[in-house]
Amino acid sequence: MGSRGISLLNDFTDQQMKELLRLASDDPRTGREWLLEVGEVGRVELLLEQVCSGKEHTGGTLLAAVLSQATSVSALMAAKNAAKELTVLASTPAHKAAALMLYHLAVAAALVRHGKCISAKMDEERLFLYQELAAGLTDEILAGVFEAAVSKLKKS
Repeated sequence: MGSRGISLLNDFTDQQMKELLRLASDDPRTGREWLLEVGEVGRVELLLEQVCSGKEHTGGTLLAAVLSQATSVSALMAAKNAAKELTVLASTPAHKAAALMLYHLAVAAALVRHGKCISAKMDEERLFLYQELAAGLTDEILAGVFEAAVSKLKKS
């Protein structure tokens, strides 16, 4: 590619570049489909463990914290931020989906257990995704978090 082509690529924002790479991907599954595919506690934990290899926290610890009723808002925010970091480190779509699952579980758990919004996304955006996850996940634990979040979002 000539210097003109490289120059044009430099003009893309990070979001535009991500979208370009997503469109160029050979995998036809969407992010939501991947979330549903990895949507079982054991599978999410295994994938998170692989992404967390060599990190200070383990995937199992993060997932257990997010699923625990006793986890504080600050701990859920820390898990959400760790999940964002893991999505960047993820080397496969399945690993990225597991990190995104952790992210959405943390956000939903904060809403359900503490009535706190720890995401910049609007309620309407999250409601649609959470409805899909609540209906599509076969794992009762994961689906239950999203079902409770849907209920909470519909009341607000």
